[in-house]
Amino acid sequence: MGNFLRKQRISTQAWLAAIAVTAVMALIGVLGGLQVHGLMQQRDNTHELQKLAKQLVNRAEYAVDFAIMTAFDVDAIGDQPCSPTGQLELQNIVFARSVVKDIRITDRHGVVLCSAFPQATANSISRPHLPPGTAARNEAFSLHKLELTDKTTLGISWNDGGARVVLVVVDLQAQLFDMFPPSIRDQVRGQLVIDRLGTVADIGVPLPPDQRVDTFQASNRFPLKGEVSLNANAMQTWNSESRSVFALLGGIFGIIAAVFAGREWTRPVSPEAELLSATRSGEIQPYFQATFDLGIRTINGCEILMRWVKPDGRIVSPSQFIPLAEASGAIVPMTRVVLKRALEELAPLIKSDRQFNIAVNITPLDFISDGFERQIIDITKAAGLATRRLTLEITERDSNLNVAALNAAAKRVRGLGFKVALDDVGTGHNGLSHLQDLDIDVLKIDKKFTDFAGTGGPADAIIEMLVGLAKRLGVKTLAEGIETEAQSTALLALGVDRGQGYLVGKPMPAPVFLQSLELAPSHQNIAQRHAA
Repeated sequence: MGNFLRKQRISTQAWLAAIAVTAVMALIGVLGGLQVHGLMQQRDNTHELQKLAKQLVNRAEYAVDFAIMTAFDVDAIGDQPCSPTGQLELQNIVFARSVVKDIRITDRHGVVLCSAFPQATANSISRPHLPPGTAARNEAFSLHKLELTDKTTLGISWNDGGARVVLVVVDLQAQLFDMFPPSIRDQVRGQLVIDRLGTVADIGVPLPPDQRVDTFQASNRFPLKGEVSLNANAMQTWNSESRSVFALLGGIFGIIAAVFAGREWTRPVSPEAELLSATRSGEIQPYFQATFDLGIRTINGCEILMRWVKPDGRIVSPSQFIPLAEASGAIVPMTRVVLKRALEELAPLIKSDRQFNIAVNITPLDFISDGFERQIIDITKAAGLATRRLTLEITERDSNLNVAALNAAAKRVRGLGFKVALDDVGTGHNGLSHLQDLDIDVLKIDKKFTDFAGTGGPADAIIEMLVGLAKRLGVKTLAEGIETEAQSTALLALGVDRGQGYLVGKPMPAPVFLQSLELAPSHQNIAQRHAA
């Protein structure tokens, strides 16, 4: 790691602090074990009931998030969503997201202009106009209580600042159907309520007020509240197993945890910790390298890359910290922070050019991890970026590549609208045997082949084979590391679709990258750029 990552000595004061904290944690562990042993069953069940209310709210928030993403996708259609082609695209968006029941386009006065399903919509809302709503996280989005012919449900409207309003209807009943445990399903009721508008979803059985226990959970993100009621008798017997053994184990593990915590306090600062500290302090920064169409020679996107910029201005090469970040798991928070910052810095370009595509590297373990899709959705939604414009690049250099898990994850993220690319093709441990099993959109050809493109050697044969394979799979190809016009011409002749490399531009910080593009809706022809 060179001189950039060093272990540091621990001072005497730090040692004393570590000893003191270890003693306190040991005491807390013992007292905690005794306290758990004395907890009443009613308290445990109250906590479980609160968790159900929180789950109720979380599912509603998930539905609203999907509706907002859907609104972004509708906006990406353009100015003619009510045309025959536009309505077909609306239907495709609905089919791609099971939580979405319908999409309606209204004018600013709430009159419905068209719908994804015109015939089914004709009598589905009891009133012809958009009902009153309450603001969500900002004035652009509003939540509505919709009275359909068969149920009451939730609608999310978005005014993009023009004369058009997008109304997304979500199917909350389907989202909430299976959330209660079977043991109490016939003795519990759950409701979702919009502030000032009333109930938009109601599942379970009605219970008399004097025979039930109620709990509430409000959303921190939307004007929504979840209400869960359980029969009082069921509350006494639900989860009634003894927890005395767990109380004793809690005390024992508290002491063990204190010992390990004390050991951690005495450890010098590790390279992994320094990486995480650099991420939190903003030293790990996004750089951007353009991608371009080899045929028409125009820039059509970029890849987000990481650079470690030290406080004194020195830039640490990715080869010095990315392997450590991947091995230690620090690459996951680094990727989230860098992607969020990158999309914030590209905000002018995201707004001005709706066809500009952005790519980011994702490690295979991160790609298949729990919660990955939700975190990426949150970041793209906050940036106002349609999912179809973000490509997630996974590398095949991992010797333990889990193709089955990767393919399942790829199908999920592609179902959300994201594109998936396979990076470093042909250079990994697994060869190409698994490539046909992966659900991808782009195949990236490594620089080691690009360097010898057009020489008539083995590299040309490999590139030609990869292009043929990509065409059979129906995916695009992108060659990395293009540095000369001769390489570009050879790659185009071999059938490669897109390119990336110093021929067009090196990785740059956002201000320099945006200036190089001049924020033009149609980027300048590459040949013209180099002639200028």
